[in-house]
Amino acid sequence: MGALETIVTSSNAFSAHPAFPKIPKSNKKGRGRQTRIYDMPDTGNAVFLQIQNSKKPEQIISVVMSDSDAHFETKGLKGLFDLDEIRIDRNEFLVSIEEYATLLSFLFETMSEAQELKLPYSYMENFEYNGQRYSLIRHNNHRMLKKADQL
Repeated sequence: MGALETIVTSSNAFSAHPAFPKIPKSNKKGRGRQTRIYDMPDTGNAVFLQIQNSKKPEQIISVVMSDSDAHFETKGLKGLFDLDEIRIDRNEFLVSIEEYATLLSFLFETMSEAQELKLPYSYMENFEYNGQRYSLIRHNNHRMLKKADQL
C-alpha cells in the first residue's frame, strides 16, 4: 500500500470544472441571467477525481460523473489492465468520497502490482476492505461497486 496517491482535480471540483459554469451576478436593473440547477450543461465527461500510481506516474485512472444513469465510473482500467470499469451509485459515492477514493486506490494498486509481477488479476465479487464488506458484481460491460449493506 502507499504506492498510489489520490489527486482531486481541484479543491472545489464542481465549481472549478469547465462543465459547471460560474453563476453570473445580476446587475442592479435585474437583467442578469439566473442560472438554475436544470441549466447545467452535460457533465457526462466531467472528471471528478484522478488516481495516479506513484511508482508508475504514467498510470492514471479517472473517476467521471455520468449524467445518463446517476453513477460515477472509472475510466482507464480497461486500457491499462483490460479489466471492466467500475461504477458506483452517485449518491453513495458523494456521501463517502474519501472511502471510495481510498478503495479505488487500493484496487488500482493491486492491479498494477499484479501486472508488474506478470500475474493474472480478476475481480472478487465479494470482499472486505478496512472492515467493510463490498461487492463488485458484473453488469453488462462494467462492475457495480456497492457496500454489502446496499445489496
